[in-house]
Amino acid sequence: MDGGSAWGSVRKIRTLAQIMALLEASASPKSNYAENLRASLVKQHIALESARMRGAQVGRSFDTIRMSLHALTADNLSFLKKLRLVYVKENKLVLSPASKRLLVQWRRGKADIIRRRVLIRILSSDYKAYLRFLLNLERIGGSFTLIARGEKRTGESPLRELLQDAGFKTDVASFFTLRDLFYDFRLVNFVTDKEGKFETLFLTCRIEARDARQTGFRHQVLVGRYRIGLDKRISSQSFCSMLIEGYKTLTPAWARWVSLLDLREAVTIRLRMADDDFDDALLKVLKGHPCSGFRVDGSIGYGVSNRKYGEILKAKKMPLMPGNRPIQYVTISRRT
Repeated sequence: MDGGSAWGSVRKIRTLAQIMALLEASASPKSNYAENLRASLVKQHIALESARMRGAQVGRSFDTIRMSLHALTADNLSFLKKLRLVYVKENKLVLSPASKRLLVQWRRGKADIIRRRVLIRILSSDYKAYLRFLLNLERIGGSFTLIARGEKRTGESPLRELLQDAGFKTDVASFFTLRDLFYDFRLVNFVTDKEGKFETLFLTCRIEARDARQTGFRHQVLVGRYRIGLDKRISSQSFCSMLIEGYKTLTPAWARWVSLLDLREAVTIRLRMADDDFDDALLKVLKGHPCSGFRVDGSIGYGVSNRKYGEILKAKKMPLMPGNRPIQYVTISRRT
């Protein structure tokens, strides 16, 4: 990928969990690295797929998953090499010292620290498309609405011209790969309209000059000339207010169950927050930090009806009730 106006095509690794699964496999003493890496990716993806199936009540054959992951192994390894997380020595894949440190923290459960450190490597890499994607979204106001249906990932898609006009100088498939990657890293989020025809992509981070003083974010990372604020601070009062407002857009009456996925989208677009941050805030409300004057309850339910476009990816991230069952429905009622 060059550093000119054309951003090029992006590697297809999509989640922090997949990156760390690759590093874990690379650290194994087994001699057959390629097969070991593939097996590790397959195992990780099946875990994600199982979570998605619980949340959205849909799924694919595991044989299909295994085949697709085998096909992506070469791209994923190239991605790690470009980030200088692994290198080849005597026909074996070897972890860099930085990767070894990342693994130690990953095994200790320091996923949030790992997320920021890997993010810095991604945005500082030779693949300029990563940082330019975020900078362009910031440039056009922090949000972008696009067609949510159709053969949009093909080179002939009408979406290609729309992306070019908006300044996203990349192919359609790479655009969605970047969206998925930054969604997983909590830098962007997206929602679809009720008919599933349009998708609005928006920043959940803030990008400013390196010497800027930022407030309103729990963490920051420095990348070149830029300071990026991550993990937006949202008061419990603001969250409760928007939770109730979002709930009222989905049902005209109190004490009715609504889809967690629909409610989350209604709130996150208003607060410009990541799905993970919504999940954390909702769990606090359910566990003893109630919204004043209102009672909020969650349920695992039995299935999400009227699934909209894009819910397959989002259903992988859902707050969990005791027993690791995803919350699928939420109800709000007035306290008496």
